Amino acid sequence: MKTNIRFQNGQRIDGLGIHSQGDRYSAWAEFTMNIYDGQSFSLLTKHPAVTGRKNFLGRNMKPYRQVDETWWPTVDATLSPTAKEGFRALVLESLEATVPELLSN
Repeated sequence: MKTNIRFQNGQRIDGLGIHSQGDRYSAWAEFTMNIYDGQSFSLLTKHPAVTGRKNFLGRNMKPYRQVDETWWPTVDATLSPTAKEGFRALVLESLEATVPELLSN
């Protein structure tokens, strides 16, 4: 399930997106994984996507990476092949880190 993140400058990302601040760019994959009961369809557990990397406080980091300006969409709002592959890799990295944590709850 896609989630969102809001930045201090007012920008918001829902699901996949690129955040710019000056000449710095970051790609984000904001989502939550949910597990539902197969009979009743009730929500059993959920977990926000993580990367497996820890921040300076020892907490799991949200899925993002620093990228360059070539990731920024062109005038017709399409992503470059580099950005598409980069987002796929970011989501895969997040799934590999999130699923074990989700299943351990």
